Amino acid sequence: MQVTIVGAGAIALGYAAYLIQNGHKPKVWSPSGARLDQETLTIAAAFGKSVRTTFDHCRLSFGVVGDSFSAISEQLVRQGSDPPGPRDIATRYVLEEVPFGLVPTLRPAELAGVRAPLHEGGVAILGTCYGRYFVADNDILPEIGPLQIDTLKRLVVDGYAVPT
Repeated sequence: MQVTIVGAGAIALGYAAYLIQNGHKPKVWSPSGARLDQETLTIAAAFGKSVRTTFDHCRLSFGVVGDSFSAISEQLVRQGSDPPGPRDIATRYVLEEVPFGLVPTLRPAELAGVRAPLHEGGVAILGTCYGRYFVADNDILPEIGPLQIDTLKRLVVDGYAVPT
């Protein structure tokens, strides 16, 4: 989300940029990433669950070592593992991640009474930039129907029964 918000102008202009070299800058990524992670960890904890931080996810997914996101990012760049960033505003990093990643994160937060201002702000800012309401783009949540916190907690443990 941070890369897209900060780089929206470059993406719209089709500039060639790499996700790590051009997007994950420590002075932007570290504070915003840590706060986004904290919101996600707090939401998961409200349901008795633990989840990985973005740092741990990247470190484990790419098999690199380092004590900071910046350190593992530099290592990935040296290894030639820096994917090109989006060059078109119609990127899945927004059109899929916002309605099917960020929006579903906000639903349990709301049910648990957990504030997630950065997630909410990201959905709102990107929605404004794109001129669309990303909540409505998610066609899966309406299928699940309205949930109460007890129901969601049960579904997290037992799963969702598929009608036969």
